[in-house]
Amino acid sequence: MDKNKQNAASSNSGAQKPPAPEKVGLGRRILDLFHEPPPPSYRPPAPSLPPRQVFMPGRAPFRSGPYLFTDIKNGRTTFDPGPYESNMLPITIETLTKADSSSKKGAADPYSTPNIVGVVHRGDSLPYGADGAYIKTGDPRGRDIHGGGTSLKKEHYKDPNQPLTPTFGCSRGHNQDIINLGKHIEEFQQAHPGVQIPYDRR
Repeated sequence: MDKNKQNAASSNSGAQKPPAPEKVGLGRRILDLFHEPPPPSYRPPAPSLPPRQVFMPGRAPFRSGPYLFTDIKNGRTTFDPGPYESNMLPITIETLTKADSSSKKGAADPYSTPNIVGVVHRGDSLPYGADGAYIKTGDPRGRDIHGGGTSLKKEHYKDPNQPLTPTFGCSRGHNQDIINLGKHIEEFQQAHPGVQIPYDRR
């Protein structure tokens, strides 16, 4: 026999056999079927704005959406698209409904309208905030929802999270919150033309 073949045969005979696969019982296999995968890694939101508190929707006087509701006492405004947008949760932002001492009688009182007008683009404005931060509710007295703040002067009235100050009857929110809320309302109105969005403030 060839010497190289003899060496190969001897080396093969001395090689260790691979270990036998571990026997897995039936119970282990069943548990593996129900094994939950690890949770996805957390990805922080883009650092465009500081993190904000999430408010639960107020107890609106509507059985179902769509509706826009301002909870005066708890300081929040909610848009609920209702069954028209099954994949969209109600959106709630912080708002302040507090009348300035020089306001007319009943300026901060509750009221309701059968259908809101929607977002109004006025351009940047000291009393109303950044462009797009204005939602017209359809109130004859013009008590709408907007950002801004005359007392903040020109330095801060356009800030995304400007301080909330009293108005002459409107509900005031942070500029960025009003713009975001308005975008959802605009998208809803474009997707469902003719569907009314009633408003209630109480």
